Amino acid sequence: MHSAIVIKQIVNSEKIVLSFPEIKKMIGREVEIIVLVEGELEDSTVPPRALQNSGHVAGSVILDEEAMRQILENRLR
Repeated sequence: MHSAIVIKQIVNSEKIVLSFPEIKKMIGREVEIIVLVEGELEDSTVPPRALQNSGHVAGSVILDEEAMRQILENRLR
């Protein structure tokens, strides 16, 4: 059996401090903390940072024109 306690608070720093009377009953027990956020955390219209660093990522629609020309020239030989 599981029990759930819902606490809503506005995050105003990189640390979240939980303080409520029921927490005393949890001392010494394993708990799982799940953070639910309404909406997206990042702008989904911007590619992930790893993809922004290179236009030559597998599946990318950005093609290096010079590289494509060389590939096609070598292919037709």
